[in-house]
Amino acid sequence: MLVLLAHYLKDFKILAVISIASIVYSCGGGGEDKPDGPITPSVVPVSSVVPVSSVTLSKTSEELVIGNTLQLIASVSPSNATDKTVTWNSSNSTVASVTPTGLVTATAEGLANITASCGGKSAVCIIAVKKPFTVDAVDLGLSVKWANANLGATAIEGYGDYYAWGETQTKTNYNWATYKWCNGSSSTLTKYNNNSSYGSVDNRVVLLPEDDAAQVKLGGQWRIPTYNEWNELLENCDKTETTYNLKKGYLFVSRKNGNSIFLPSSGYWLASGLSSVGTWFCYQTSSLKETIPWQSWVIYDGSFYDYYDRCRGLPIRPVFGTPVQTNTLSISFTKITTSVCTVQISTNSSNTYYVGLAYKSDWDKYGGGYVCDAYINDDITEGTLSSSLLSGNNSFDLNGLKSKTEYVLFATFCNSRGARSGEIYSKSFTTN
Repeated sequence: MLVLLAHYLKDFKILAVISIASIVYSCGGGGEDKPDGPITPSVVPVSSVVPVSSVTLSKTSEELVIGNTLQLIASVSPSNATDKTVTWNSSNSTVASVTPTGLVTATAEGLANITASCGGKSAVCIIAVKKPFTVDAVDLGLSVKWANANLGATAIEGYGDYYAWGETQTKTNYNWATYKWCNGSSSTLTKYNNNSSYGSVDNRVVLLPEDDAAQVKLGGQWRIPTYNEWNELLENCDKTETTYNLKKGYLFVSRKNGNSIFLPSSGYWLASGLSSVGTWFCYQTSSLKETIPWQSWVIYDGSFYDYYDRCRGLPIRPVFGTPVQTNTLSISFTKITTSVCTVQISTNSSNTYYVGLAYKSDWDKYGGGYVCDAYINDDITEGTLSSSLLSGNNSFDLNGLKSKTEYVLFATFCNSRGARSGEIYSKSFTTN
């Protein structure tokens, strides 16, 4: 019995040693694959985080009209920032909303701050939303109301669009080759002409509604002012050269009711480029220069009339209202002899008008408007061969004329300052 127990214990020790050896071997102990050094546990590397230092926007402020959009672009620094995700927010989404991509939409009048944020940093763009600009008719106490801005302008001080006389579309080149109412030159007019030397004659001297850019663009009773309507503005307003929102021009204040309009010095468009913007004040009338039909009357320098080639691009200040009957003058001759000419003046007006006589050579050389104004200026008889102030219908004789000499008799209405206030009517004759 004792011999069997001793043998059993001996076998148990052998099994225990074998079991321990197996455990050591399975854990790396023993064998040729055992590492030389101590066992080191493996460690996964952790990347360094690069923080955002700043956020900037493509714009810091902007003015938008209701319905317009603006794409803002956010720039995150540094360029290798770990997380460059930008979030967008509007302080007043009823005024201006913003999408997750930075697209701003103006929805109502007011102010809103658009904020772009990233990594604890942010940038702001101030959005000012305004209503769309509309053309309003300003009552100056005159026969027509005047627009508060130029045709095509989006602000009171805006220059607006430029149009050749009698054209209703803008273009990039303003010359006779591109002018609508001619065949390539000033001597081949196809509309608005009273002299066969310059093309087809239709005797139209005021723009028709279909050729009036203000009427076509705005409709209603909007149109380009006539010569006489511009003169009414000059006669009844105090004019001051000034600036409005950094734009130079003239402020016209009505002496009738105190209301005012600002007209910027918009310059003009000649050939393929703008000229004298901010320095020249010149605006269209709807009236043809009758003695030189390839030109039209313009208001110049805020105070007097001039005439420019019809093909030139000029700004337009519209008026609102039915045209007033234009005062007219007509000239006829009933007798022409060697030294005497009998003249008949007919008019539909009781207003005062000036009648003068000039050599045809001077009239052609210097231009009818220049000759007329030079004669009237300062002294009504200065430089004239014959002159007088009249009103109503008249018949009179011109005496002491040279034989076989060509003259021009001209007449024009005068204002209270003794200056020309209407179109010039003229007719030439040659003595026997």
